[in-house]
Amino acid sequence: MKENEKIDRRNARILFDVFKMNYAEIGRLYNASKEAVSRLFRSGIVYKENGEIDKADDNEIKLIEEMLERGNYSYEDENYKITIINNLEGEYGFIIFSKKSEDNKFIYGKDISNDDKWKKIENIVKSKRMNELSEEERDMLDKSMEIKVLNKLCFRPYDYKKFHNLKRKRNLNEDNYVKFLGYENYVPKKVENTDDRIIKFFEEHLIDGKVYISSTEHWIYTCASRSNMSMDQFVRFFGYEKYDNRNKKIKPYKHDENTYRYVKELLEKIRIEQKYKDKIRKIKENEKIIINRDKTLINDLKELYKGRCQICKNEIIPVIEQEDGTIYSEAHHIKELANYKNMSIEQENEVLDNYKNVIILCPYHHRYLHYNKGGNYRLIKEKGQLFLSNDLDKVEIKMDYHLKDNYV
Repeated sequence: MKENEKIDRRNARILFDVFKMNYAEIGRLYNASKEAVSRLFRSGIVYKENGEIDKADDNEIKLIEEMLERGNYSYEDENYKITIINNLEGEYGFIIFSKKSEDNKFIYGKDISNDDKWKKIENIVKSKRMNELSEEERDMLDKSMEIKVLNKLCFRPYDYKKFHNLKRKRNLNEDNYVKFLGYENYVPKKVENTDDRIIKFFEEHLIDGKVYISSTEHWIYTCASRSNMSMDQFVRFFGYEKYDNRNKKIKPYKHDENTYRYVKELLEKIRIEQKYKDKIRKIKENEKIIINRDKTLINDLKELYKGRCQICKNEIIPVIEQEDGTIYSEAHHIKELANYKNMSIEQENEVLDNYKNVIILCPYHHRYLHYNKGGNYRLIKEKGQLFLSNDLDKVEIKMDYHLKDNYV
């Protein structure tokens, strides 16, 4: 069965229009994806066709009756999870999740109001005054906030003392009073990591349609951990797929507006690799010391600048285009690796073969820095601008992402 065929179109329309459920929540009811629900609404089919009215069996009706008689607004056992939903206009309904089958149901209050089997439940609902809100409650709702946390619409009272007083008047506990107000939960303090913030973060970190998450984004990992989910599960919960940054190479963004984020994430990758890479290995061949340089670092920096020289920028020096369409470039170590003789192994790794000691150049400027006026250029900063300088010459670094203080 196709995903679209699983969804009851009439109920989907009621849940969306009357009870303000989102596509993901409707999709979970019918074991369909958020995208499948979205396609139905975009096509307009849900507003043209009616599905059959869901019906509850005698056992389900009995469970709902017992649930309401106890003053609860939800029920769960090994077979069912039942939730009552309502809105501020007094309309209500029941969502019944069957754990043993995919036969989930939505029972709309208007559909059962004249059914004899539901008369007792209808009376209980009225006796609990679910359909009525006092002026104080309406005022509280108007001044309070709605926050979505893990796809649950949460209520944050503007005045907690008033909230608890009104709760006692209803003779309801906190959880049930919040459900009476039309919410699944309430937040007792300011919550920063709302669904809106998480979804915005995912949207801003899409690569090839998948979410790339840097290891430095600790807050998002904390959100997943507190939700008892792995990061892959957490990303899928919101309808996205996680980018596998362990096995796949990050591709440069094509649009200028994404440049800063791309630079930030690729530099983070470089820093992590720098931290955990092996010490520089020195291999003795024919009485000469050969230094095994960090090729991953060089490749990442070339990708960062797309092969462009950091000194050329607008100078008219022809680029060398390789067979695969990429620009040929070379890596220059500002402090030469030959200086290893005066350094410890730790200094070699942390200072010499380090991304802070490498600059990407065209062949011309690479030779220039080695031989012009004796070479031996060192990195300096004047009035916020970076230069490479020796005693007789000074060259401006015109394009830089990884050496500036705000990136390092």
